[in-house]
Amino acid sequence: MRSTSVVRTRARAIFAALVLASALATGQSAQAGAVSASGLQTADEPSEGLSIAAYNVRKIYSTTDWGARRQPVADNILSIAPDVIGLSEATPKTWAGNGKKQFADLLALLGSPYALATSGSTSSGTQLAYNRDRLSVVSSGVKVLLKKGDARRYAVWAVFKDRLNGKSFFAITTHLEPGSQKSSTYNDVRIRQARQVRDLAKANSGGRPTVILGDMNSSRSAQPYNGQYKVFVGAGYIDPLDNAKASWAAGDNALAETMINAQYNSANHFYLTPPRTKFDVGTHIDYMYVSPGIRVETWRQVLSLDEAGNFVGTIPSDHNMMEMRVHLP
Repeated sequence: MRSTSVVRTRARAIFAALVLASALATGQSAQAGAVSASGLQTADEPSEGLSIAAYNVRKIYSTTDWGARRQPVADNILSIAPDVIGLSEATPKTWAGNGKKQFADLLALLGSPYALATSGSTSSGTQLAYNRDRLSVVSSGVKVLLKKGDARRYAVWAVFKDRLNGKSFFAITTHLEPGSQKSSTYNDVRIRQARQVRDLAKANSGGRPTVILGDMNSSRSAQPYNGQYKVFVGAGYIDPLDNAKASWAAGDNALAETMINAQYNSANHFYLTPPRTKFDVGTHIDYMYVSPGIRVETWRQVLSLDEAGNFVGTIPSDHNMMEMRVHLP
């Protein structure tokens, strides 16, 4: 298969940075093999590392029918078996195929041990799901964010306890306001919503290690700047790729020890060939931030591509799923 992955490995201890451009094959099974070959744990191997993911699954009343996408979305998630996944656009809209709400239908397809950290119906399409075999919920909540227009925006959070080692951490997911990244009006709303998410994390994390997930609808291309990025990084959270405005590469302070498929833009727009750059890092509107002290073993976008670089089968969503394997301090 043709190489479509970029892997960046940062040596710890005495090395400041080591970048490897290797020929990683595409596709889920090929990716899993590549990760295993690099010495990292796959979803099938026991590890105290946690799999954390973010995925905009596209709302049920989109132009692409949920009936055709629902199983590919579930299969995509199950291919990495995340312990926590922040979902965007997993709506309470009922699917006529079985009378279930979209988020409930997806959870049913995922099956045991997956559950929502909250009731689901109270947060529209913003949902936080977790693996009950690995984690338990200590506390959780939902907050309505600043409203623009008719659609409400939400943040969903939970304190999780790891059943393997007793460690606890805080996770929060959100979906910030959509709209032009060249509009000061929309950018200002996203900045204010990001501040609400930041403050919610501070008020409820209890100083625990924290991950912030979601479709932020703002990239390094936003004008005059990527406001949500500045809010979270300014509060001390870390983008594992250290991908600041106008940078096409992972920065010198990147935490991700291995980086896979980062060169693809996180929004694929249902294009047969997912948009990408020729550089190490694409243009992302979906983000995963971590608090200091969390080790990010792997950062990747989960893509199943053929030799020509095209999606295999039904494209699950107009966003690529992001995943990171982390270790709590």
